Amino acid sequence: MPNKSMSCLFTIIAMATTLVGCDREERWEISAENLSNNRCRITIHMNGGSSQCEIDLINGEMHVLQAGDVEVLIDTVDVEQAGTKQTIAINKHLRPMWRFIVEVQADGVVRTTWFPLGLE
Repeated sequence: MPNKSMSCLFTIIAMATTLVGCDREERWEISAENLSNNRCRITIHMNGGSSQCEIDLINGEMHVLQAGDVEVLIDTVDVEQAGTKQTIAINKHLRPMWRFIVEVQADGVVRTTWFPLGLE
């Protein structure tokens, strides 16, 4: 026969771990960073072209462009810098608790990364 105090303890622990995450808002983020010496414009096309976010960044700037709580499809990323435009096909869903990062590196190369939120 199981010990009543032990089963009570397990119930309390289970309830406490459930409640810890109750008020945490599960959101995704799209951010961009420019590490190059050139001004750049980053445009992210989403949901089959029905929406987009865009920003102009100078050297060293980083911004969160958009955040949300409903899954979104990231179609493509356009990066314009030093008179050239580069389009990167993504075609991937961004789900809550994830961050999509567009980074223009010092040499002008564009890198995209998916990173779980909360691990910074």
